[in-house]
Amino acid sequence: MGRNEMDSHADTSCAGANWKAIELTGLTCDVSPFTQDSDVPVATCATAVTDDSGETIILVCHQMLYFGTSLPHSLLNPNQLQRGGTPVRDDPTLEEFGLELPDGNWIPLLTAGTTIFYDSRVPTQTELQDCQRVYLNYDDEWNPARQRRLGFYDLERKMARRISRIC
Repeated sequence: MGRNEMDSHADTSCAGANWKAIELTGLTCDVSPFTQDSDVPVATCATAVTDDSGETIILVCHQMLYFGTSLPHSLLNPNQLQRGGTPVRDDPTLEEFGLELPDGNWIPLLTAGTTIFYDSRVPTQTELQDCQRVYLNYDDEWNPARQRRLGFYDLERKMARRISRIC
């Protein structure tokens, strides 16, 4: 069992010990100074959660940096998930606090201090074959440098013009 921490500072989701790489893209990334690894594989990865009824659900996320057991927990970029179609409700002051899955189910989020997370585990081979899969994002290239919040850029430009007029 391992944590999946919501982390917008990790510009790409990072699969740790609680995820399994199920397909490598052939791409790698240099992630220094985060780690000394210069060839971290980009992969489609899977993790297992169990819902309230006892059913195991396989969560699949594309375009993850795969660290495996060298990272004890995983880091999920909420922007990458939201851009990929999974609404992330990570404000603990609101009633809806979790990941909204495409099938209408929720993965509830937990808190430990200021850390927001949910727990999951590496799925077995049987679970990968037999259990329902839910995709957390699209299978298209994730380039964090080219992402922007819709509508925010225009507001940011307007504010920059206002500030430049004042100075």
